[in-house]
Amino acid sequence: INAEYMGHSECLFFFAYFPCFLNRRTMSSDDEEQAPIQRIDQRDLTRTQISKLWLDMRHNYYATIDWSPAMYLNLAYQGFISVAQDVYLIPEIQFKYCVLEFENLHVGRKDRRRASKYKFRVDGDLDAVLRGIEAHHKLEGQESWVVPKYQQLLRALFRKPTNIVANPTARLQVHSIELLDDNDVVIAGEIGYSIGSTYTSLTGFFSTERAPAAAEDEVANSEQSKGKKLPSSALLHNSAGKIQLLALGRFLKQQGYRFWNLGHPPRPPSKRHPNGLMMYKADIGGRVVTRAEFLEKWCTARDEPLRPLECSGVMASALLQSEAGSGGS
Repeated sequence: INAEYMGHSECLFFFAYFPCFLNRRTMSSDDEEQAPIQRIDQRDLTRTQISKLWLDMRHNYYATIDWSPAMYLNLAYQGFISVAQDVYLIPEIQFKYCVLEFENLHVGRKDRRRASKYKFRVDGDLDAVLRGIEAHHKLEGQESWVVPKYQQLLRALFRKPTNIVANPTARLQVHSIELLDDNDVVIAGEIGYSIGSTYTSLTGFFSTERAPAAAEDEVANSEQSKGKKLPSSALLHNSAGKIQLLALGRFLKQQGYRFWNLGHPPRPPSKRHPNGLMMYKADIGGRVVTRAEFLEKWCTARDEPLRPLECSGVMASALLQSEAGSGGS
């Protein structure tokens, strides 16, 4: 089995030559036509085949009907992030990634103040986080890609470090990251997984419950406000999503993680998206890297011993105050 995956020394050799291949084709932009989705199976993830996918700068999305944990584990191990569409598992090897090195995590004074009423927890209530994600997608007028089959995969790998077929010394564990209010209700959270000394975020949510005064104003002005979102200041748990992310970043650093894979890069404001997309990733300190740079970092970290991520509950403010010298306003 060990002969079927690319080891660290071979990765170093591979990446020494990777940039010259990348220079032959510029990175994909929003204006480019999406290349057709390619079929993928376990044979494509072996040592002799995976470099072909890594070097293919035309394709990023793939599809499979293999929902086995072994397939999911091998995809994650090789740097793919998988979502779901109908009966298909859709893994993506991105053209660019957003990563966060923990020395770049930005925690402001307002963040520390707002964190004082929340508790941070890991793996306490996966069901609550999944319900929150489902509700959040519906609120945005979207269908959640965390379909029942995907949830089954998550549950199979939750709270249980699992060896990866491609490299039996490497392990993956799914996690539920949670931010709780003073009644121990999960008001923000995400699902993700650890491999070696890396953590990858998949998707998350935050509470959109209105503050009492804002709720009254919304009823009084229902016609004028129809179809419009209230500003974040009108939310009962203003900035809860950001506080969850910042607390997680601090906790990952404490546990000895090398870096945090935030997935798709943020997109600056444009005509199509005047406010940009996922700009919070840049706000907390994430930076955009090419596929080549990401995979070089990834292949080093994925084979290290699985870092623990256990927390039954700690005040988020304690995590954010742990390096109070960093950050600004």
